[in-house]
Amino acid sequence: MYKIAVLPGDGIGPEIIKQAMRVLEAVGKRFGIEYKFTKALVGGAAYDETGLPLPEETLELCLKSDAVLFGAVGGPKWDELPLHLRPEVGALLPLRKKLGLYANLRPVKVFPSLANASTLKPDVVAGIDLLMVRELTGGLYFGHKYRETLPDGSTRVVDTLEYTTPEIERILRRAFELARQRRRKVTSVDKSNILESSRYWRELAMEIGAEYPDVELDHMYVDNCAMQLVKYPGQFDVLVT
Repeated sequence: MYKIAVLPGDGIGPEIIKQAMRVLEAVGKRFGIEYKFTKALVGGAAYDETGLPLPEETLELCLKSDAVLFGAVGGPKWDELPLHLRPEVGALLPLRKKLGLYANLRPVKVFPSLANASTLKPDVVAGIDLLMVRELTGGLYFGHKYRETLPDGSTRVVDTLEYTTPEIERILRRAFELARQRRRKVTSVDKSNILESSRYWRELAMEIGAEYPDVELDHMYVDNCAMQLVKYPGQFDVLVT
């Protein structure tokens, strides 16, 4: 039996989770899989009930479970809370760190019957099958953040973008391993013409890419990538950033 922590959260979270549980129950019935669902509070709902966006009992439940079924957190109701108590910062980011959730996998696939529903031309979206691999536990979200008052009375705000070698290497390796299961192409997306962190990212991408000679590697600036995703999305297989 698989133990699943169920965290509906806020906004559309409870509605989505309710239907997701129905799907899991149908899958379990079809393939003989048993689940034990245990619900817990998270995000704004948890703050309203306990004063904390991520209660200790919720974190403990997640750590003891085989999987976490997560809805959504945040909303206008909690926007004026101190930063550390806002659902996104006080719940979502700690969960990523504590559970080691460093890779966000976002598959994008267009089914022929839905091609006309896109705002892009059907011949542009036809056959799209790509996977975005996004690093989740480093970078700006987890860097130092502060404000300070300058001698002239103005305010200086700082967000730092920090990565370590292991953080970059593991997300790149995950992308290459996933590409081996697909069409064997990785596009590393960065801003290495401006950012030092991106220059190091690209250096490591080339080093690790050499370990996967069967996988094609190319590099793309993030602004160009945004345009290419709209103009010619079919060129992509796995994107890592």
